[in-house]
Amino acid sequence: MTEPIDRASATDLAFLAMERGAVPEQIGAVLVLAPGTAVDLTGVRRLFAERVAAIPRLRQRLVRVPPGCGRPVWVDDPDFDVRRHVRCAPCRYPGDEQALLDTAAAVVAERLPRSRPLWTVVLLTGPAGGAVALLVVLHRSGSARPATSPSASWSCPTPVPSSSPRSPTPTTSPTCRGSSRRCAPNSICSPG
Repeated sequence: MTEPIDRASATDLAFLAMERGAVPEQIGAVLVLAPGTAVDLTGVRRLFAERVAAIPRLRQRLVRVPPGCGRPVWVDDPDFDVRRHVRCAPCRYPGDEQALLDTAAAVVAERLPRSRPLWTVVLLTGPAGGAVALLVVLHRSGSARPATSPSASWSCPTPVPSSSPRSPTPTTSPTCRGSSRRCAPNSICSPG
């Protein structure tokens, strides 16, 4: 039995099409943690690695298919590594609320690389008063559907087992060669 193909939705495609200008179709959220909260990059990476296990979309990237085989598909990123998505950055001087927002805006404006899953988390150090902040950036494609939305699961305080099953999505980029039945219905696909 073949695995179902998770194709880009019309909404995903619309957000990608709107991203032709200088401003990427990304959203960001800043969580300012209380001063004295013990947070380090290793701990943040561990937390997000646990969450990613339960949210398939966070391990997936969008891949174009051969002409005539339908819309792009979401596939597991074979090179996925949470360390490529979770990093640390300093808050701009003087570290006040405006500096924190300016830093967050600059990070959100950085286009996420299409060669990997479309999200990043930045541990912002140096806000005034000894606080730290987490900035979560998501591309709007792939984050709009409730079943795949990362935002709800990331903020859930319940521990997520690291043995969560992998998603039933292709682990490699699909091709039409030898798999014409897997191409989009009502589209013509040459086997060649």
